[in-house]
Amino acid sequence: MIVVKLGGSLLSSEAWKQVVREAASMGTVILVHGGGHRVNSLGQRYGVEQKFVTSPEGYRSRYTDWETMEFFSMVMRGLVAMDILREMRACGRDAISLTGLDMGLIRGERKKRLVVLNERGRRMVIDGGFTGRPTHLRADVLTGIMSSGAVPVIAPIICGEENEPLNVDGDRLAAFIASRMRADALVLLTNVPGVVLDGQVLNKIDRSNYDAVLQRVGNGMDKKLMAAREAVEGGARLAVIAQGSSENAISRAISGASGTVVTWT
Repeated sequence: MIVVKLGGSLLSSEAWKQVVREAASMGTVILVHGGGHRVNSLGQRYGVEQKFVTSPEGYRSRYTDWETMEFFSMVMRGLVAMDILREMRACGRDAISLTGLDMGLIRGERKKRLVVLNERGRRMVIDGGFTGRPTHLRADVLTGIMSSGAVPVIAPIICGEENEPLNVDGDRLAAFIASRMRADALVLLTNVPGVVLDGQVLNKIDRSNYDAVLQRVGNGMDKKLMAAREAVEGGARLAVIAQGSSENAISRAISGASGTVVTWT
């Protein structure tokens, strides 16, 4: 069983369609999607301001108050997921759009507070908004869907302790699902060819060089590396960070023909 994360950067071009077509042709697969770029562009079009915060470690992320959460949910579940389902249907493959709220599929904890940097670069504590992290997965729901031959298409929205929707990082969500499902592989598809250092794509990262590599990659790739580690430490056989715009991107990533393979041996 394969877990594929379709990055939001790919959804800004036509590359996502060939990824979805390849996923539709595969056996047992779970597709987790992003879509932040589309949320941003539609927010501009309709006057829904998108707010971002930066952590003391330099991570930039969306600040999700209730208005943002409503808009985020509409775009992710109502537009991005629908496009993916339409493409799956065109390939003759059944698929179902899900969030963590459906049947309590993915539950998690809401972040009560966030430590961020203000305009002067000083630390400040703000309300956590509607962001969280996953803690529980109903694997039986996904197993049942896949046993029928359908593909679960999952948006990065989980169910909080008070049944509220929570925005979560898509890469970390895909890693959580891959670890809990004991996936054969987690494939994180993005718009770069893998982990690049000194102009070269690293073929493999494992326990021996992970920390050194993590210190040298930029913001964005570090999150993908952390997600890959969480997946393989948690039970997935391997994780791959690869470019999604190439032909047969999923198969090439799994075979080691492209991207950066992360294991924990």
